[in-house]
Amino acid sequence: MAESALERREITIETLPPSHVIPYSIHSCSGYTAAYVPTHILVDNPEEQSSRWTGAAEATGAELGDGYPKSNPTPGTSTPVGAGASGAGAGRRRRDIQYITLELETPALITSVGFGKYMKQHPCNVSELAIYGGMSPNKRYMERIHHGGLKNDSIKERFAMDIGKPEGRELPKGSPAILPIKYIRIDAMNAHSQNYNVSIWHVWLEGVTDPVIVNQVVADYEEARSRATSHLILSHLRRSFLLPAFDSLRASLPLAVTTSFEHPLLTTLHTALVLKGLFSGPPGAEGILEQALEQGLFDEWGKLGKKGKSVARWERINGETGFAHPLSASMTIDGDAPSKPPGRGGHQMVRVGRKILLYGGWDGGNLGDMWECDLPRSSQGSEGVGPWRLVDQKGWGPEGRLPSPRSCHQFVVDESDGWVYLLGGLDARGDSIGGEPDRRAPSPASTVLPSPFSAPSPDPSAASHPPEGPPNIPRTARTNGNSNGNLDSTPAGAMEVEEDGLRVPHAHPPMSRSSSRSLNPLASDFWRFKAVGPDQGRWELLCEDVSAEGGPKILFDHQMVINSTGQMLFVFGGKALDTKASGEGLATEYIGMYCYNIRSKRWIYLFGDPTATDTFRSERLLSRTGHGMLYDPLLHTLFVFAGSRADEYLSDLWAIRLATAEDEDDDPPREPEYWRAGAVLPNPNPATTTSSSISPTPILLSTKSLSTNYSNEGGPPAAFTQRAVIDVGTGEWTLLSGLRIDPKVRDETPESQIWTRSREGAWENVEVKGDQPPGRFGGQVVYDPLRKDVYMFGGNPHQEFGATRLDDFWRLRIYRSTPEEALRKTRFLIRKQKFTEMCQTQPTLAALTYLQTTLSSVVDHTDEDEASAFRACMAALLAAPSNSSGEGEVLDDSEMGSSPSCSSSSQDGDGDEEVEGMNESMLSSQTSAVLAMKEGETTLTSELYEHRHRLFEELLDFFPDCERQPREDLRDMAQSRRDEVVRGRFG
Repeated sequence: MAESALERREITIETLPPSHVIPYSIHSCSGYTAAYVPTHILVDNPEEQSSRWTGAAEATGAELGDGYPKSNPTPGTSTPVGAGASGAGAGRRRRDIQYITLELETPALITSVGFGKYMKQHPCNVSELAIYGGMSPNKRYMERIHHGGLKNDSIKERFAMDIGKPEGRELPKGSPAILPIKYIRIDAMNAHSQNYNVSIWHVWLEGVTDPVIVNQVVADYEEARSRATSHLILSHLRRSFLLPAFDSLRASLPLAVTTSFEHPLLTTLHTALVLKGLFSGPPGAEGILEQALEQGLFDEWGKLGKKGKSVARWERINGETGFAHPLSASMTIDGDAPSKPPGRGGHQMVRVGRKILLYGGWDGGNLGDMWECDLPRSSQGSEGVGPWRLVDQKGWGPEGRLPSPRSCHQFVVDESDGWVYLLGGLDARGDSIGGEPDRRAPSPASTVLPSPFSAPSPDPSAASHPPEGPPNIPRTARTNGNSNGNLDSTPAGAMEVEEDGLRVPHAHPPMSRSSSRSLNPLASDFWRFKAVGPDQGRWELLCEDVSAEGGPKILFDHQMVINSTGQMLFVFGGKALDTKASGEGLATEYIGMYCYNIRSKRWIYLFGDPTATDTFRSERLLSRTGHGMLYDPLLHTLFVFAGSRADEYLSDLWAIRLATAEDEDDDPPREPEYWRAGAVLPNPNPATTTSSSISPTPILLSTKSLSTNYSNEGGPPAAFTQRAVIDVGTGEWTLLSGLRIDPKVRDETPESQIWTRSREGAWENVEVKGDQPPGRFGGQVVYDPLRKDVYMFGGNPHQEFGATRLDDFWRLRIYRSTPEEALRKTRFLIRKQKFTEMCQTQPTLAALTYLQTTLSSVVDHTDEDEASAFRACMAALLAAPSNSSGEGEVLDDSEMGSSPSCSSSSQDGDGDEEVEGMNESMLSSQTSAVLAMKEGETTLTSELYEHRHRLFEELLDFFPDCERQPREDLRDMAQSRRDEVVRGRFG
């Protein structure tokens, strides 16, 4: 034993030896259909369609449990459970999640679970699943170790299991460092096609079975379970006002158990607040909470913490009525210019220094007008957004040519010099801007290094129906509702100064809806616009047809971002319209990724969709429309997400990293294999070259799937035209939901949800307070890094408003939770409780004074919940007992406190449950707590203890889970156990 103790060492996920495949058997399942029995998943046979487990569409009252044979049974020997099941085993049916439980011979550390598939797509493939693991086959005693889904293809997938504590993350209180597993349960929630049962073809497990390591992990697991049980009993005794029993048990437990029960400050807080009724001052609850702030116990309310929620507030800018304009020719203006941009969708906006530029769009016809407005020039203060001004656009050269009016184009700014680049779009007929397509493959000079990730021209079989022009319904509106990634990837401070003398005079030029000076509408033209400095306000034509120079064909609904430092412009996605050889109509095809070298003025084709002859079968980043694309300069990475492909809304997320061969790999040691080689780019940055005779180090592109479905990982739902911006300093995204399919009615609905994503990958659905704009798609947003604001203009509100486009202009600001905000909230809760007790024990005037001064000073009156709770306090005051309505001074806490020596009264009444806002039922219960005055002391009755302890547990929610008593209540667990018995008896 002594030798074993000396050999004992800390085991973490990072120190585990390499994993290997672990055999298993089938323990139980929810049911199966026909001959598709559970044991089929033990064998990987992708060519055999019947080699799978298929769950039942409906489950009977009893599952196939421990009696299920561990070897492959003869089909038909068990009564199938599900659609078509009959016989003695078929009883009352109910819809249930289909599951299968796997059993290992001995406990192991399962690090990954893999899934084999059928040789081609199948409607029964699982689109969403959850995996649980533990030492018991009962799901109640398991922990969820994965939640995700499988792609509907033939490629095997393997997922890492969350069984341990990664570095920098705290585990729930009482959890072991690593979870040993004897049973794996897979919940198959949905199939890729509705009305089909879920199927799993093959499952394999990988992990560690070394008995020395596993036995130590199991011992640690049992020790953690014992410690957690003691904590549950202690918390139950204290909740139940059984303080002598609590003190006795705590004194008899090992020191390691008692010290891990709760932080010492929380023990002090319970004594001061619950037992003594000391609310304020250094010895009181508020003073203790100030110490908690100083000791970092509220840090989880900070930027990287998991407590506290951000709040978003919208503000209408220059708020006129202007809701939406009907689509009509009456919007053509040839005389005086309007005071703001007319309603539109499919337009583009960028921030250039301290102003916003808006260009083009569609309002029943394509637009070529440009507008600008000034942003506040300081990070603080009350300075607002300036009014819109119509920009006088000037052509470049003697001919003075301008781009033709368009929508669904891309417009991105190079913050290093103020040029704004324009590519693609739809012309006034709803056709794409561009010339005759060039179907030849990219020239050898354009592709530096072919790779499996690259592909020639996209497969024509991937084409979808041709668009019918800018529409009023979403399905065809995808040709008009382009999506926009972040167009602002330069840190705050870049181009913040603009010389007024260089600004173009803002007269009232006519709005541009058509132009006799435009190029051939079939030319794939490429432009840039000078937004600041000399020649401000002028357009320059870079190329009349980029497809003839190795660039993309005519396209729309694409995405475009600029790496200003590297002087590289990236284009990805969208569709190209191509006139058929017969001249009848248009065909469409998806566009891959291209790069434009701004210095050398050269286009390079990087990669595209697989073709019919492509044998590279690994997962691929497929092109799409209505997607988002952002560039994070700190990570040198492009992110592609969401969008639509073949009428399917996507919620996948991909990273495309730009790195030279000398760059250090920032990934953990186990991760590099998940990055797949993509293409090689010449490095446009001469700074990396040490000698003029040496070529710059080439830039390597590699791609990685970050999520196949982030909706299953706490992220936003799949949507079309999601709008996102990035704060390049923090790496945080702000994403506005677009058009999504309502799962209840299977119809497309524009939504107005707001999400954020941290650089570490954590999603948060931000609550919106106050007024907010209607849901939309096809609008545009830009980000102001100086004030951390997001601006949004226009869009399509969809069916609710008919054939209209919005002309509203909004500013969004997200307020983050902070440790100081946590302290303010706790003060509000404490002072509200003190006021409630004052209403029972002190004169009305004293309580009213406290309400209007001390309590009011910590209320956030812009928060409707807090404001409502504060207003409800007046009702408590008016309903105070008549014997306390006289005049008098406010007593301090020591005069109105309670003696801890007072035991629980036998006068326990049921009482009414306290609710938010202290309504009448809560007031009645509080009044029923008799406060018997004995020689200046207040008797601590059981009901008063219950109210104060309820406040104490509410305050515990502000602390880290590892520092507080367990959240679980033994009484709830007893009720859950009773429910299980009832279900087993009558289910």
